[in-house]
Amino acid sequence: MLAEVAGSSLEPTHISSPIRTSLRRTRVVRGPVTSVDLAARRALIASDPPVTLAYDELVLALLLG
Repeated sequence: MLAEVAGSSLEPTHISSPIRTSLRRTRVVRGPVTSVDLAARRALIASDPPVTLAYDELVLALLLG
């Protein structure tokens, strides 16, 4: 299906499923992470005001560009 998406005959949203529906009991937070305290299991998210989130498991995704 990659060729169809690249050729604009198929929208990327038609072949992907939202991650939030797949990960039940999971809180998805989007924002720049300024620091992670591994010992305390907390991540600082840069927002206005900054937010500190406690976590059991942390998954970070990078946005390049």
